[in-house]
Amino acid sequence: MEKSDPAAIASAYDSWSEKYDNQENATRDLDELVLRRIVPDVSGRTVVECGCGTGKNSVWLAPSCAQLVGFDFSAGMLRIARSKVNSPRAVFLLQDLRR
Repeated sequence: MEKSDPAAIASAYDSWSEKYDNQENATRDLDELVLRRIVPDVSGRTVVECGCGTGKNSVWLAPSCAQLVGFDFSAGMLRIARSKVNSPRAVFLLQDLRR
């Protein structure tokens, strides 16, 4: 089995980022449903969102928590997240979580 090329995957997500939120994707949208049902009250807490992508869940989390730290390995996805979440309590960092 060949190893995946992280740079190629990140590049693909960068390209996809502009359309990501507007394309129907049941698997992607499932996380929102689950998150809103199982996440406890985040008031006054620091939330670390691994693989935050375009910030579709960050938009919901940021107003409630004390601080939101979102990580993703796609600069394109993070650009969208930063444009959606205009909060001094939110920071988005480019990071491959496997490293």
